Amino acid sequence: MARVERTLSRLGLRWRLVAALVLVSGATLGVAALTLLSPLESRLRRDELASLVNTAASFRTEFSDLTRSDITGLTPRFRGLVDDLRRRTRARIVVVDGSGQRFYDTDPIDAYFPDAAQAIASNTIIRHQPSDGGETPARIAMPVTVRNSARFVVLLRKQLSDAAAAANTVTRAFLFAALTGLGTALLLGFGIATTLLRRLRRLRQGALALAEGGLVGEDGAGTPGFDVAGHDEIADLGRAFSTMHDRLRREEQARRDFLATASHELRTPLSGLRGMLELLEEDLAAANPDLEDARRQLAKAQDQSRRLATLAADLLDLSRLDSGIDLRVEALELGELSRAVVAEFEARAGDRRLIVQPDSGSAHWARGDPGAAARILRILLDNALRYAPPGSTIEILVTGSDARAELTVIDHGPGVAAEARERIFERFQRGEDGGMGGGFGLGLAIGRELARAMGGELSLTETRSGARLQLTLPRAAGDDQAWDTGPAPKQERQPTQEPLAKR
Repeated sequence: MARVERTLSRLGLRWRLVAALVLVSGATLGVAALTLLSPLESRLRRDELASLVNTAASFRTEFSDLTRSDITGLTPRFRGLVDDLRRRTRARIVVVDGSGQRFYDTDPIDAYFPDAAQAIASNTIIRHQPSDGGETPARIAMPVTVRNSARFVVLLRKQLSDAAAAANTVTRAFLFAALTGLGTALLLGFGIATTLLRRLRRLRQGALALAEGGLVGEDGAGTPGFDVAGHDEIADLGRAFSTMHDRLRREEQARRDFLATASHELRTPLSGLRGMLELLEEDLAAANPDLEDARRQLAKAQDQSRRLATLAADLLDLSRLDSGIDLRVEALELGELSRAVVAEFEARAGDRRLIVQPDSGSAHWARGDPGAAARILRILLDNALRYAPPGSTIEILVTGSDARAELTVIDHGPGVAAEARERIFERFQRGEDGGMGGGFGLGLAIGRELARAMGGELSLTETRSGARLQLTLPRAAGDDQAWDTGPAPKQERQPTQEPLAKR
């Protein structure tokens, strides 16, 4: 067995599959031959002898209707009955009496009738099946009592050659079928193995191309896929590889685009910061330094450094979101959260008015992460302050339904074009008008991903003018409002519809 295993291990997959199929087929045929052909001839002999006994027994009543004179006188009636039995059984028919005297013999070859006395004594049909493979004839002794109570024995002798002929025929047919089956199994196994190997080779070539060319080529087209035709497990594996490859390719392309865009976004403020610092250095190195210009350059440098800090924080948030951070899930009251965040923007709001409008003054509880929800609201307010014209009002609406709690920020700026309504939620995508100060196009992308991580959504809803950005979160059930797992935002002001920032 170990030698066979070593031999098979040196063969290719094709020949191992073919060998396995042929071995299984051969073993199946061998077991079938042992269980069928070995006892077949003896079964056929037993069946033929039983048929001979049944036929003889069916004549027993007719023999009983004869008289002693019919048998001893060999009347036509007796001869006709014997001839009929002979035709039906194709056996030698001998009729003897209890003493063994022979009265009739269809083939008088010998006079040895050992079963006659036993049949008379037991008054039953005696049968004898030879065990020499059919060379000795089978014997049947059937006792018969005629009308005048005389007793005779009808003896039948027959070579059971039909069973041997039938067994030989079945054996030859079985061997022919076995050889045909093995040949068919060999051809089918070779064909199936070739097809499987061709499809597996395609998967291998795709994997090698992926290893050599990477997920995304220089032209951005990517390496060949793993498409395999069919509906079986290999086809499913190929489609799974193809899906994995496409997803990894898209993620790799997105990573490259992200790095390229992030590098560009970092390069711009860094270049500006370096230029401002060089000008500041020149101003301070002059004999009569221009302190006013130096202050302006320093203010610009500080502004660029703040933009760099904002970009770094946004990139860190995106990195955490991409790594699948787990957000806390607890009950939070959106009106209270809104007032706390609005307080942070009072100084920046300038002459704009920030108004928190709760729905009918009632509390609206949602389920989510308080820090993430506050981060989203800061993004929405920052976005609104960039685009809202001076002197306008920015409204924060807190509403809800049976299943959802909603927080909406409304500004009266230029709004968003229809074709850009979804694009603004993509990374590094800005509106057509960059607004005051110009962001990096990451805020709304971060906000939407945070909202979805909490089971909610951040979307741009229809409005006649300006922009209306809405955060939707799952509503907290009544029991949920009592099991906060972390600190909630502090309530710094009471609900009001008066301007919170016009200082």
